[in-house]
Amino acid sequence: FSVMGAYNASVVPGLRMLLLNTVVYSTSDNYTTPEPDPCGQFAWLAQQLEYARAAGDKVYIAGHIIPGMDAFNGVSMWSSGYTGSFYEVVTEYLDVISGMFFGHIHTDEFRLLWENASQQTPLASMLIAPAVTPVYNNNPGVRLMIYNTSTFVPVDYFQYYLDLFAANQNGSATWQQEYSFQEAYSATQIDVANLQRVYEELFTNHSVFEAYFARHSVQFNAQKFQILCSMVSQSFEDYVTCLAQNAPARR
Repeated sequence: FSVMGAYNASVVPGLRMLLLNTVVYSTSDNYTTPEPDPCGQFAWLAQQLEYARAAGDKVYIAGHIIPGMDAFNGVSMWSSGYTGSFYEVVTEYLDVISGMFFGHIHTDEFRLLWENASQQTPLASMLIAPAVTPVYNNNPGVRLMIYNTSTFVPVDYFQYYLDLFAANQNGSATWQQEYSFQEAYSATQIDVANLQRVYEELFTNHSVFEAYFARHSVQFNAQKFQILCSMVSQSFEDYVTCLAQNAPARR
């Protein structure tokens, strides 16, 4: 940890978690000297996965900043080359990795890692949990993961959220369950096959996409508050005050 900010932890016998320091790959990191493997973390990741394979263990990989694209800004989250290096390690140890979990973008999403550019065969997936902090057009969210205690494959999660608009109106905060993965997507476990099916349904089924889009910001509709506040604001100052009173902070 003192060398690279990463560490491994034993969750239960047979299951390990590898926590990565993804800041060194960020396009916003202006302090790390560009190099093929900052802090030697990719080599460390491969080594830890090799240890797990030899021991017959499964692994969860977790990090803060996701590899891939930020849909809000349309930019890559990791600097050039690092995403490819990470995917190379992951594809080498698909038999060991049972799940990958990231955050940073404050939204409820998942990503698929494809075999090639044709995007026909996904090899792995990443779950992205929404944030507790409501600073990017999102309600606060907390996720409870459920996994198979024999295979360690994630089988479900329960997503909870806090409706900030209601909390501001009522003067009290009430957390509530938003949805469970199994119920929302008619799946028995959270694996590549089910996530590919959901991904394809998002293109062809408008109601499925609408439900996914609502969960994307944890049931927070940024445009709703912009419209409502514009209806009662006589000045920009009034508009900003209204948003501050009724909605999470905006980008």
